[in-house]
Amino acid sequence: MALSKQHEALNEEDVNRVSPTIKFNIGGHYFTTTRETLTKDPNSRLASMLSGTLDLKPAEDGAFFFDRDGTHFRFILNYLRDGKIIVPEGATAFRQLLEEAKFYQIKGLSDELNSVWSQTERRVRINVGGHYFTTTRQTLIKDPNSMLNRMFSEKFNQKPGVDGAFFIDRDGTHFRFILNFLRTGKLTFPEGETAIKELLKEAEFYQIQGILDELHFNSEIVTDNEHRKKLLQWLPPQDTQERRRRLRLLFRASQDGFMAETFHSKCDNKGPTITIVQSGDNIFGGFTEESWGSKYSSIVRFMQTELSYESDRN
Repeated sequence: MALSKQHEALNEEDVNRVSPTIKFNIGGHYFTTTRETLTKDPNSRLASMLSGTLDLKPAEDGAFFFDRDGTHFRFILNYLRDGKIIVPEGATAFRQLLEEAKFYQIKGLSDELNSVWSQTERRVRINVGGHYFTTTRQTLIKDPNSMLNRMFSEKFNQKPGVDGAFFIDRDGTHFRFILNFLRTGKLTFPEGETAIKELLKEAEFYQIQGILDELHFNSEIVTDNEHRKKLLQWLPPQDTQERRRRLRLLFRASQDGFMAETFHSKCDNKGPTITIVQSGDNIFGGFTEESWGSKYSSIVRFMQTELSYESDRN
């Protein structure tokens, strides 16, 4: 009799230790799991179903039916089993899984998916004429007046293609120069005059004003094209191939102010510079072979210019 009771006690212990299996029909997809797995999140819809809070009974086939898409339900079960998230491939599948996690009210899974989605959303893949680039949304909207800002702002409802990339029907050969400028604020020029002209055309299309300012000789004082050519001739060659340097604006007093501190903050340690000054109807300037310094100005070799200027006001 004692042996019989002991045997009965062992059977009850086994029953308590091993949860009964439960069968699910999720939109036609069948799954089998345990009560222990389903109650891992006590506040979930699945746990509420087993506790009787939800008035849900198994169907004739013995399975609990949920009228949901069961494509990604296995990811939910695996999360409850292991506590680890495995994300399906593709942005659409990811969003579908997130919606299912919200429906079943599995907060831990929803929070982790939202965190992953937030990081994924910040990364943007772009297909520019067959050239693929990966960057961040923050980089693309850096210039508030650019086409890229309008394209990737929250107001513009453009969707990526089936490959997950946003397509732009432009030549992507020099797009990396545009991205690097948006990332760092510094423009690196491609090799060759043709490449620079192509980059200028792309900068005009994307409306990146900072690049346009650097690629254009946009002096408000020296407006005559012949005078500009003369200035460029005074500059030393860029390399052994005798290619001329390009100019970019560092400082404009009428725009940046006339304080010496401002001048040095923008011009110090920038290499050789040309300074152009207008006084009344006269224009004069100088070229420094060394960088400007905050404490001591570089030696300036003033040149007797051949520039002439007539004020439009006369």
